[in-house]
Amino acid sequence: MKRRTSRTRITAWVKSAFTQNLGLKGLCLALALVLVSYQRSQEDERTRTLEFVLNVRVPPSSSGRELMTALPPTLKVAVQGSSSALDELARSAPRVELDLSSGTTEQLQFTPDLFDIPPRMRIGSIEPANLQLEWQDTITRSVPVQSSVSGQLGADVEVHSLRVEPKQVELSGPASLVKVTQFVRVAPFDVTGLGEGIVTRQLSLEPPPNRTTYAGAPSVAVILEVRRRTVVMPYHRVPVEV
Repeated sequence: MKRRTSRTRITAWVKSAFTQNLGLKGLCLALALVLVSYQRSQEDERTRTLEFVLNVRVPPSSSGRELMTALPPTLKVAVQGSSSALDELARSAPRVELDLSSGTTEQLQFTPDLFDIPPRMRIGSIEPANLQLEWQDTITRSVPVQSSVSGQLGADVEVHSLRVEPKQVELSGPASLVKVTQFVRVAPFDVTGLGEGIVTRQLSLEPPPNRTTYAGAPSVAVILEVRRRTVVMPYHRVPVEV
């Protein structure tokens, strides 16, 4: 009888242990799971340097402003998080978007809020942390065209004249580069095998200086005139009759 009573008490105690205060026990279990998960994530947390591609929106050509500073293609960012999260972020080819379309930003300060990263990840150091920007106004200026010849003419003919049409071309670009450009060259005119007469060829201009462009067509007409060679020989002690 006593054994049966003891078993009944134990059964009642076990039953009450699992059924009483279920809400509180469920909350404690959930908190314990969260704590264990957080602890494991902290143990697995790593810091890795990832490269974020820099996407920059610059002013349109019609704005008359050009960025002279060479921006780095990527930013090296120290990111802290779990190994799996870091691997996934690295595979996604992370990017940073910058809007410089106003053409007036003089300094860039790279802060963590610029980076779109998943939750529970943190940004550490950023390289470079800031950049100083240089802007210039773009101008258009007329620049003379220089021409030249290549090859050899026959012994009895020579180049009498060489001219280009138009004589000048419009060059557009940053003011500091356009102002120092004294002339642009056209491809050499090959005179090999030419006889007496006038020959016109459309020849391309050589590539413009860095960061500049031609406002018009990238070619000009080159007009070459070939005449029979004139030889001047002095005659001494020759009588002249009138």
